[in-house]
Amino acid sequence: MNTLATRHYRLLKSALPGEQRRALMAYVPALFFILAAVMIGSMLLGIWRGNTSQNTLFVAIFTGVYLTYIAFAIPRKLKKRMAKCWDTYDLEIGADYFLRRQGDTPDLQLKFEEVKQVEHYPGRYLRVIGETRQRVIGIPQGIENFDEVLRFVSQVHPVTLRSGEFGRHRLYYMAGGAAAFATLLWSKSWYVTIPLAIGLSCMVLWAVWTVWRSPNASRQTRRAILAYCFVLIPCGLKILEGVNYLLKR
Repeated sequence: MNTLATRHYRLLKSALPGEQRRALMAYVPALFFILAAVMIGSMLLGIWRGNTSQNTLFVAIFTGVYLTYIAFAIPRKLKKRMAKCWDTYDLEIGADYFLRRQGDTPDLQLKFEEVKQVEHYPGRYLRVIGETRQRVIGIPQGIENFDEVLRFVSQVHPVTLRSGEFGRHRLYYMAGGAAAFATLLWSKSWYVTIPLAIGLSCMVLWAVWTVWRSPNASRQTRRAILAYCFVLIPCGLKILEGVNYLLKR
């Protein structure tokens, strides 16, 4: 592929509202349902375990307040974050490389010879994947002159058409992790809680490590993922209590 000059492409402002609506519909209802199911299920388990009416009332109020926060705050935060990313996105195509710049996310450059795969989700975006799946440049279809960008990319590597929504598996991981955490808190069997605590600890550490090594994670995202480390506290306590109980038997 020969390019006569370096080209820069920005995202079209007119495409942002549609992308925000799509993201809200794809993730917020699912996230709300997962958290609601886990929190309400946990509250019912507490009642079944003999929680006092005062504790049950406190948990019910907390659950209601938190779900209300999720329903109203997360959409606003998501739209604000997307707007910031959208405004600062810049794709540079040079003589032998792709370079993505965006907000407080580290710049990511892929040499043409590094590109191992290109995926096209029609109506959504391109994913230009390097030697590892961590090194990937996402190109929203709301970019200016998308057909021209697609032509350049396809000259570097054949484009594979994909269907569905990339990243939906994260919701499944979240649902499984939340259900496992609720079970960990309420289960009375050490043969259940110890494996769950070890599994959840590994999941949290893997998630933090994955985000921190990702060239597509912003500084804000890297700070936010550290909040998951609080899950390690009850997991560690459950492991210590369980091991201590089993050793004394």
